[in-house]
Amino acid sequence: MANMYNKGMYYLSDSVAGGRWNDAGLTIKCALVTAAYVFDPTHNVWGDITHEVTNGGYVAGGNTVTGRTCTEDDVLNRVVYDATDVTFTALAAGDQPAAAIIYQVGAGSNLISYNIFTLPPSPDGNDFIVTWHATNGVFTLTCT
Repeated sequence: MANMYNKGMYYLSDSVAGGRWNDAGLTIKCALVTAAYVFDPTHNVWGDITHEVTNGGYVAGGNTVTGRTCTEDDVLNRVVYDATDVTFTALAAGDQPAAAIIYQVGAGSNLISYNIFTLPPSPDGNDFIVTWHATNGVFTLTCT
């Protein structure tokens, strides 16, 4: 399940057809945080984030999100933002990731979404893969 940051919703709406999400010139990252981080939709930038995991094999700031797509769904009245699953290679034992935070790197470092893990993983030195939802992608914006 994804929760949107206010800045993330503005960031995405301040473009044409999800252009910022799809813009290959921008870097979007996926970072892991522990349950000690409390989601707040008014957090705006990467500097507002606390309790990032520190396990061996994890690079501070997270991994780049690739294969980003934005699809209009007129049947369910929504837009689906999706991407390639993100692999954290050889994530050592230590902090237990509770969520993935998606954010834009660079000017502003705007926070986009907070994606809670339904079953928090227990890193053990193997690859840890953040697998996006098959139908809902990384997150969706819905019109009601």
